[in-house]
Amino acid sequence: VGSKVGRYLNRLRIDVRMLVGAGTAGAIAGAFDSPFAGAAYGFELIVGSYTVATLAPVVAAAIAGTIAAQGLVGHSFRIPVDIWDLSSDGHIVATVFLGLICGLVAIGLMRGVTATEHLARASRIPTPLRPVAGGLAVGLIALLVPHVLGAGHGAMALVLQAGWPLWLLMLVLVCKIAASAISLGSGFRGGLFSTSLFLGTITGALFAEAAVRVGLLQQNDVGLLSLVGMASFGAAVVGAPMTMALLAIEITEDLSVVGPVLLGVVAATLTVRQIFGYSFATWRFHLRGEAVLGGADIGWTRETTARSLMRRDVTLVPAAMRIVDFKQCFAPGTVKHAIAIDDQGGFAGFVDLAALHIERALESSELTEESAL
Repeated sequence: VGSKVGRYLNRLRIDVRMLVGAGTAGAIAGAFDSPFAGAAYGFELIVGSYTVATLAPVVAAAIAGTIAAQGLVGHSFRIPVDIWDLSSDGHIVATVFLGLICGLVAIGLMRGVTATEHLARASRIPTPLRPVAGGLAVGLIALLVPHVLGAGHGAMALVLQAGWPLWLLMLVLVCKIAASAISLGSGFRGGLFSTSLFLGTITGALFAEAAVRVGLLQQNDVGLLSLVGMASFGAAVVGAPMTMALLAIEITEDLSVVGPVLLGVVAATLTVRQIFGYSFATWRFHLRGEAVLGGADIGWTRETTARSLMRRDVTLVPAAMRIVDFKQCFAPGTVKHAIAIDDQGGFAGFVDLAALHIERALESSELTEESAL
């Protein structure tokens, strides 16, 4: 919506990006009842940087999205979990190790989407019918595991609040990854934001339940590790660590989750950066031939030219000008440098005004006041 409005109003690309960031902030804030996370998402992934000029519209959109969602459906996405501190080395190791696992599984998911796309293109299925085939495949999976359908909000709350058996967690994790890869690979539009949160919750619960089975953790640790998994997996796929940390705080309404969540998020993000190198969105840009670091760079690579990068405020002087004349025309501090040109107007040299006014520099180069530039 933000993009369409910006283009309809014929706004500059920077204004369109701001509107897209504001729209995304409102959508995320409304979906999860988390204005801070929505605003952070807009700044981290869409706008590309935090500036005072974009603060008001992005924050206003996030607040408006929250109020609108509450007014329309009256929901409040809150999930209380049992909190533990990081006084135990075992808890710290478990949190970091979970972040590492989430990063590796996230890489497998992103690779899986690309592999499915390649299979779809290599098949003889006509392009318009590929989503039909993908939908049939996902429907067959859903007959076995209905949890693969939908954004995963309800299922995520169930995992965090009520323990699932180990076999069910493993089954849902594998089937959800397969369904997500098939959906995107066969041509369905969309991303992996909500999916990554759900998969992270499942991964965290699976890791915690396995640790409980071998006696490394207590049963009341499962809820928090599921939350850590949610934030870590989301940060690994989406590439927005601060958004995920704020989302975890807002949906639990507990600041004590900050420590373990940040440890997991950092571990997952570094794992993806070192092994894979990209978030899902950046990876998709590279597959399309866009050599960029993020969505905010698209405009630079497409529209930047050599002419637009050239400076026009340079000082030009003839190369035959004497140094004494140059120093009389340009006192220290008037300009930083000047470009010396020959009789035909071609580049002849670069004159550093500060160095030229230092007598020691003149002596070392054995120049005199009568020398030419």
